[in-house]
Amino acid sequence: MPFSHHSHSKDYIGHGVGALDELVENVLKQEFHTFCFSEHMPRLSSKYLYPEEIAAKNDTKFLKEQFEAYLNRVTSIKKDNKDSTTKFIIGTECECADLSHIKYAKEIFNFQYSGRLQYLLGSVHHVNSVPIDYDIDTFEKAIINSNNNFLQFLKDYFNLQYEMLIELKPKIVGHFDLPGLLMKDCTLKIDKQDGKVLDTMSFEKSSSIVRVNDYDIDDYIFDIFKEQLLPLVQRNMKFIVDSNLALEINTSGLRKQLKYPYPSIKLALYFKKLGGKFVLSDDSHGLSHLGTNYVKCKEKYINSELQLEKIYYLQEKSTYDPNSDTLPDVELVSMDIEKFNNLSYWNNFK
Repeated sequence: MPFSHHSHSKDYIGHGVGALDELVENVLKQEFHTFCFSEHMPRLSSKYLYPEEIAAKNDTKFLKEQFEAYLNRVTSIKKDNKDSTTKFIIGTECECADLSHIKYAKEIFNFQYSGRLQYLLGSVHHVNSVPIDYDIDTFEKAIINSNNNFLQFLKDYFNLQYEMLIELKPKIVGHFDLPGLLMKDCTLKIDKQDGKVLDTMSFEKSSSIVRVNDYDIDDYIFDIFKEQLLPLVQRNMKFIVDSNLALEINTSGLRKQLKYPYPSIKLALYFKKLGGKFVLSDDSHGLSHLGTNYVKCKEKYINSELQLEKIYYLQEKSTYDPNSDTLPDVELVSMDIEKFNNLSYWNNFK
């Protein structure tokens, strides 16, 4: 009976891989303790549409209609399973593409969908209006748009993340170090003294010239660009801790061939040292992603390297009334790691 605080389906996003009802059926079968719905909040402008949405001739009006359909469906699922041991919580992931999007997300959550959404999953998927986790071409375009400077790109990311944090105070902070995903595929040459992207035809030889993928995100934050980046990371993490928010351990990083879940281990240890709270997520986009790499994450990351004493999850503050138009507020509740390690769910993998 584990948890997941981050989920999607092909019914409500273009890059989903499985149907929502199929996912829910298996969540119940596997007796998840808590499962949170978090389909993407509709984007403010058509300029932020993804290629598959453009190909499908979607527009912002379609995204809003799709989001309304999502809320209606998950509200029905929650009602139908009100007596289940699995607790369903309804939220949304806000794609904070820029400052306008952040204000838009706040308005949607606090007013337009007040009472129908129980929590925000706050994340940043764009830097300077360009997606950073779609493919390597758009990732590199985002770097070029950051004054042709990889260090500036990372600074822009963490600064936008901070704006998202202070404006929205999302209960859960999603994939904290998302730029690490496509860094492993990025062969842009940079000067590690100042982060500047160099012409690919440059024949200059210097020990300071490297490829982006020569290092991982921990290296850049805690070593190469430590003076510029670590203060930003510390500021963001301290705000999360002081505001009683939680950072998700997102196992989709392992599914996408990263060495660690999000956040990478040095970042996770740093957050732990600050007194931060962690929740667990699979970031499933369909049944084939449900609980992916949970066992590996539990044994190697949570227990061995991170050595957590507690893990947190969202719980409703009051009893859910299926006849009410307003859903209960939620709060973060802790579970001792020993109890977590002995949940019956893990017996399925012995």
